[in-house]
Formats: sequence, C-alpha cells, structure tokens
Amino acid sequence: NISEKPTSSIPLLMRMVPDGNVNYFSKQSKFDVDVWCMFAACDNVIHVEGEGGKAYDIDTIKPLARSLHADGVNLNILHFIGSHFPAFRNFPGEYSQWGIAENSSLNSAGSFLGNIKRRTTNADKLDQYDNSLYYTDFVIESVVRLCETKEYPIWIMYVSDHGESPGGTIRNPHEKSTWEIPLCFWFNKSFREKYPDVVQAVMANVDRPVQTDCVYEIICWLMGVSYDGFPRHRVPFDPSYRSPVRMMGDKVYVK
Repeated sequence: NISEKPTSSIPLLMRMVPDGNVNYFSKQSKFDVDVWCMFAACDNVIHVEGEGGKAYDIDTIKPLARSLHADGVNLNILHFIGSHFPAFRNFPGEYSQWGIAENSSLNSAGSFLGNIKRRTTNADKLDQYDNSLYYTDFVIESVVRLCETKEYPIWIMYVSDHGESPGGTIRNPHEKSTWEIPLCFWFNKSFREKYPDVVQAVMANVDRPVQTDCVYEIICWLMGVSYDGFPRHRVPFDPSYRSPVRMMGDKVYVK
C-alpha cells in the first residue's frame, strides 16, 4: 500500500514501491523523444542493437534475461516494433512466409515513403503485415519460454498502443483494424500457485470491453499496488468495474 496517490507514470510509480525496480528494453528508436521522456525515469533504459547494427524485437530478450530475479518487485517493459508500418522492416528474412522473400524491391534507392507507395500493392502490404505477426508470435513465445523456467511469480501482459490498416491507408481512422488491439495475459506456474484468485479473476472476465486508458490501473492491480482512492472500477477484473463507452475517433465503437 502506498500512502499517497502516485503519479500516472509507471516508472515513477515503481520508485514509490518498496524494493521496486523498473527496466525498459526497446527496439523503438532512441530518437523517439516522446517515448524517451516517458521512460527516462526507469532504473535501466536499453535500446537494443543486433548483429551488424540491425536490431529486431527478439534482441530485447537478452537484457530481459539478465534482469529477471526474485528479489524485490520488478517490472520489465519490452517495447516492440511489432507490426508498425512499414512492416517489412520488422522481421528477419527467414520469417518471410508470404510474399516477397527478401523484400528487395522495397529497399531500392530513392525516397523511402515514395518507394513504399510506388512499389508495393495492397497485397504486398498484407503479406508483410502477416509476416510481422508471424515473427511477433515467435518473439512473444520466446519471452514466455524464458519466464516459465523461473521458480518465482511472473506475469506477462501484452498490449499494443494502436492498430494498423495494413492493406491501405496507414492507420485509417475509419477502419476498425486501426482501433482494435490485443490485450493478452500469461502467468507462470509459481504465480498461478501463489495468486490463484488473480488468475481466476482474469480468466473470468476475458470478454469485458476495455480501453487502453486503464492499462495503468491493470499494472497496479497485477502488482498488488494500492493507494488511497485507488479506482478499482477501472480494473476490468474487479467486481466494481464499469465498462467505458469505447470511442473510435469521434464515434462510439460498435464491435
């Protein structure tokens, strides 16, 4: 329990938790100023680099493995590039299961966005989007395989900040694919045994409608962090949860 209401910043929240520690491992560019400012308060900030200077989401696994331990309360944030446009840049060639094997026609000289527009059809974009999903599945599975070997409680939450419109306009505000995103949870054996009520609450409420503006409260709830006036009604797994009116731009979202 924290006596005072904390900031809405997850890194600053962790500084208020006894023995709290937060690490940020990112494939996103370190020149993304907004993201840099958001996570600058973390105990460790690492922008991963792969072989030959080319990094992929899987390269966040090594620093994660070094940071997993049973002491204190630890939050590790992995920031993937995922299926962010343009998707063809986000996975190694061996994960090209559909479409152009080596993406060679997408990497020719000239204006980057100009090449994307001139040299790719909607079918190409969908193929590369599917390839990025295939690779992301591999990366998430790698995180799970690492965490399931640990004998102390671990939970994983996977969530996207936005969707995409892979077959046409980038993030078309009128397409549901731009707004609909995954929100997934996983618990290792130790967590399931020590906190069965938490696991049961999540499993019992998987169909509840949510928006990403409750991610902060979900993280607090999963870590067992509470404070005076904690809005339990914003946690989808709490009995007092009040479903929000979900919006798609300026319109009410209808599934």
